[in-house]
Amino acid sequence: MVLPHTICPCTAVIALGYSVFYFEVQLPNGSTGQLLDIMDYVSNSVMMPLIALLSTVLIGWLMTPDYVIDEMERT
Repeated sequence: MVLPHTICPCTAVIALGYSVFYFEVQLPNGSTGQLLDIMDYVSNSVMMPLIALLSTVLIGWLMTPDYVIDEMERT
């Protein structure tokens, strides 16, 4: 469970990324990015493919074919 008081400092750092915490970093795709661009790059290039892979493994490993067929026939 994420508590509200732990979200606020993280959001404040991201919100101040274009003013107080402004810096530029060369991203691996060749573009220059600031703090919010880095977070966007990490979420799109690392986290989304990783979660997709883990979801696929979870469904393939834990769910039986009968369960998946039953779910598909229900809808």
